[in-house]
Amino acid sequence: TANVDGFRFDYADGPPADFWKQTIDSLHDISTHNLLLMAEGNRSSHFTSGFDFIFGFSFYGQLKSIFNNSQPTTALDAINNSEYVNATNGQQVVRYITNHDVNGSDGTPLTLFGGATGSMSAFVIASYMKSVPMIYNGQEVGTSFQLFFPFTGADINWTVNPATTAEYKRVIAFRNSSLAVRRGTLTAYSSADICAFTKISGAEKVFVAANVRNATMTYTLPGSVANLIWTDAMTGSSMALGTQISLPPHSYLILKN
Repeated sequence: TANVDGFRFDYADGPPADFWKQTIDSLHDISTHNLLLMAEGNRSSHFTSGFDFIFGFSFYGQLKSIFNNSQPTTALDAINNSEYVNATNGQQVVRYITNHDVNGSDGTPLTLFGGATGSMSAFVIASYMKSVPMIYNGQEVGTSFQLFFPFTGADINWTVNPATTAEYKRVIAFRNSSLAVRRGTLTAYSSADICAFTKISGAEKVFVAANVRNATMTYTLPGSVANLIWTDAMTGSSMALGTQISLPPHSYLILKN
């Protein structure tokens, strides 16, 4: 009646899998709506029960450790496997760099991921690597203060950082335009300090490299990427790659063939 597109089920790890299976089967019997159903949980049984999306708790925690505790970016590779156990038919993990829980308890993306520049690199990793991205209130304007439950302490200024908002729009716009980013095959080429990967769908190929350190890092390109001419997905300019690239502190690069 309300023309709802889908539902997020809070604390989905609580009820048993057979409850969710019955619930989801019943909802899918509604022939007039192709509902999107997201579990706020990360049990692999949620995919078997029929949820379209689960929550990327582990990915967020690992990404935070990479930026704050010098963990290697290669640690994300195991999570890309473990979080997708039992996923079939396009089921995906929702990933984020902040949400309604961790913004108040852990801090803002600015404090957790190296300011405005680093938090954008973290968001590119979370939204391009193998996921459906989630943006939390105020993230897209670089809100500098935490939002504590019950979320009534301060108003979000939606115009405070127009450059940040424009960058979020560019990152999301390219994701929306790219089947490779949204649904392509992931191949990781990360080093300890550079999260690097390709996403491929048919003839379309995208290469992403994000520097998770607050220092300039040199990265040796994989053979499938090196010595080719690419297009910068954010600017549209042509870029000829050799065998190495140098990334400024907390910067990222998104290239397409």
